[in-house]
Amino acid sequence: MPIDRALFEEDYKKGTSQNADKLVRNFVNKKGKLEASKSDAAENLWKEKILLAAEKKKRQKALGRITEEDLNAGMLATGATAYRNKTAAKAAKMLKNVEPYLKAIDGLEGNYPARTADPMENLMNRAGLVVMTLHNLKKELTE
Repeated sequence: MPIDRALFEEDYKKGTSQNADKLVRNFVNKKGKLEASKSDAAENLWKEKILLAAEKKKRQKALGRITEEDLNAGMLATGATAYRNKTAAKAAKMLKNVEPYLKAIDGLEGNYPARTADPMENLMNRAGLVVMTLHNLKKELTE
């Protein structure tokens, strides 16, 4: 007897829904996951798997199995709601990550070069100061 696809899908939905709390509980209760994730072994495994996936063109093959309509259907089904909920939930994290940049921009107040009669010179001098300040800070924070 063939597998009933509708029941299979229904069981999948019920199972994932029922196990969502268990997933969160088990994740939170697992100790040492951050240290393990930062380890050299984890980094090497990630690199190995990325290189293997690229070599086998797994991303391209997976994308070959879907259509533009599939992409659009997924976005239409959950995109706006998921985006709203997830970005709102991560607002504090975003602020924490952007804080060094905001502080750097605030620190420029009163330090901009004097304006000149040349608008292009003003752009280069004043906006250039912002761009280079942020660029140098990003290099400092990510290297």
